Amino acid sequence: MSTVALGCFAVFAGCGEPSEHGTDQAAAGDGAPHDAADGQGDVTGDAVTVPVDGLAVIELGEVSTGGDGYGPWVPLQLPAGVTTITLVLRSTDDVTLQLAGWDQPGAVDIAPKAWLQTAGTAGVCLAPCANRILAQPGVAAFLAPNTPLVELRSGAHAIRPYAFRSENGNEIGMATKVRITAYLGWSTPARRRLALNVALTGAGGLDRTTAPKSSELQQALATASALLGVAGIELGPIRYRDVDPTLRFVTSRSGPKSDLAQLLASGADFEPGLNLFLVDQIWLGGGGIPGLDLMLGIAGGIPGDPFGHDHRRAGVAIAWGLGTDQEGLLGTVIAHELGHYLGLFHTTEAPGSDGALLPDNLPDTAAPAPQNLMHWSVTTTCKDLSHEQRQVLRRSAALRL
Repeated sequence: MSTVALGCFAVFAGCGEPSEHGTDQAAAGDGAPHDAADGQGDVTGDAVTVPVDGLAVIELGEVSTGGDGYGPWVPLQLPAGVTTITLVLRSTDDVTLQLAGWDQPGAVDIAPKAWLQTAGTAGVCLAPCANRILAQPGVAAFLAPNTPLVELRSGAHAIRPYAFRSENGNEIGMATKVRITAYLGWSTPARRRLALNVALTGAGGLDRTTAPKSSELQQALATASALLGVAGIELGPIRYRDVDPTLRFVTSRSGPKSDLAQLLASGADFEPGLNLFLVDQIWLGGGGIPGLDLMLGIAGGIPGDPFGHDHRRAGVAIAWGLGTDQEGLLGTVIAHELGHYLGLFHTTEAPGSDGALLPDNLPDTAAPAPQNLMHWSVTTTCKDLSHEQRQVLRRSAALRL
């Protein structure tokens, strides 16, 4: 990885100075057109040398959103040969972040310029966005392309952040500072590695010394590795760390002070890699009844921040207490949640879903696909990954040579 000088929450399984480069100063919120080809500033250029590991990091700096939540258009020049890009937006924990627009030259926009003016919610962009985008609190990541229906073009791109909060059922734009980082990826070899930090809360009686010897855990990791292996992803190196045992029961999931937020933030000093937390239980409700409405696992984002460890959305959590009830289920759940963090949505959502989640937009994962690894209800029979799902997984900036 090289640095180019110049930055859903609940997934069921069962900021630097403003950029000195030119921006479109159209009134915030007006949905005004922006021609990315007119963008000032050459953040990157066609002469950029492809890094050895096929990944470059572009810090676009910090911008401010207005009282209506809209930020300025931020230009990004995409060099030739880039096949994938992950944008990471960061702000304070009380802010939910979304893209009001992502313009690219001569092709379908990643996010249409005025989609927020006609959408019923800022949380998800469905029909207007062929490339699915999901708002996330505090830290939000966006992967493109995550569907073959969108072709990523080199040249002048422009992105526009949007910040809001939910209040009494309403989504209200707000003024804040947003740091934007772009991860640019080139074509990669057939096989990639995903480093894992397995964080032990004491669930299942495991700690950093006993976990490497646990046949149940090692079998689960082997199962997860095999399931993701069809996409050319190998799990490793795998490291083991102990975390606060009081976090082994996740009874609340929403907000910066929730159990889940504290759990995922507890891996701030881990080595580079994706943090995998093992807990006893994850309750579906915000402080529900023990033993009822339990979740198998949860991911910190779709996709998650590929590098950040110092925030409440960094990693995935797996319920050891439920995952060991069926042979092979724990490993399948691990693979499912890692799939989310790397960028995969469900193939289809649960009947009666309230719209907080969204299915993928891949032509070869037609619903209901009950045998697919990313079906909303995970069982031991969920093993399949379609060709396009494998392509999405391999675009993750979290993967290494």
